[in-house]
Amino acid sequence: MDVRVEPVPPIRVAGYEHRGPYNTIGETWARFNEALASHGALVGPATMLLSVYYDDPGSTAPERLRSLAGLSLDDTHRPPEGFTVDVLAASRYAIATHTGPYERLGEVWKWLARWAREHGHAVAPLPCFEVYRNDPRTTQAHELATELYLPVRDAEVPAV
Repeated sequence: MDVRVEPVPPIRVAGYEHRGPYNTIGETWARFNEALASHGALVGPATMLLSVYYDDPGSTAPERLRSLAGLSLDDTHRPPEGFTVDVLAASRYAIATHTGPYERLGEVWKWLARWAREHGHAVAPLPCFEVYRNDPRTTQAHELATELYLPVRDAEVPAV
């Protein structure tokens, strides 16, 4: 799997909050997609559908994990009532593209974190996120394309 590290500008996101294990965010996505159907004007050519993950599942109890199912939103659009709005800070990200079923994303996240450490990066204390590049309603599971964004900084080298 190829990984690139590059700066990403701030991203304004709007969507529905999810609390609980990250692999259960599909329930929140179903509610979000239903709400989005009546607000189609929010979706344009530059819109990204994404999930934002705020907590480290290695140090946070599964029932306390916070995430967001949503979309990128430019400054010209007001989010519908009931949507949570957040701005992801600009940062450097290690970015990998996974092609395949969403059920494998957990292991891909672990692989990407290991890749970052092995290549001299530390995970920055910012949310991670996924960008979905095709529609799971019209795309076969083995063809789903998901970009994983892991915030990174250079690892500190201990003094000798």
